[in-house]
Amino acid sequence: MSRQKEPHEKVTKIKGVARLEGVHPAILYESFILPECRTKWDKNLIDMYPSQSFGGNSDVLYQSFNYPFPLTNRDNLVNRYQSFNPELGQYTIVWRSCYHPDMPEQKSFIRTWTAGSYVIEPCPRDPHSSILYSFGQIDPFGWLPDWFITSFR
Repeated sequence: MSRQKEPHEKVTKIKGVARLEGVHPAILYESFILPECRTKWDKNLIDMYPSQSFGGNSDVLYQSFNYPFPLTNRDNLVNRYQSFNPELGQYTIVWRSCYHPDMPEQKSFIRTWTAGSYVIEPCPRDPHSSILYSFGQIDPFGWLPDWFITSFR
């Protein structure tokens, strides 16, 4: 995983690649898109639900996250697009922040800005294992201490 932040920018760029042995790509994909799966492994997730669907593979998704005291919890609202390439066995999830009139900012959260994607594909020699490529640009807004940022490296 690599993290990059330019001194004059508020946005942090994150790239990562992980091999998950014994985790089928379809299971990994579901663990990212389904709230009931995501809450099992993402202990910082407070809430996650689609607020509007635009068809089978696009929606507006609300997510909120716990941040350690004394930081204010964050939330985001993203337009999420999902696709599957059966020839490659590859799953793609792409998102970017958006605005929706039915989901205004809440006083108890700081609304973040984010854009990114996950690409999930089977390992070349083991189709029951996955390779996860993660790309993101995140602006968490508000002050975040260095120890908090470096804990995600």
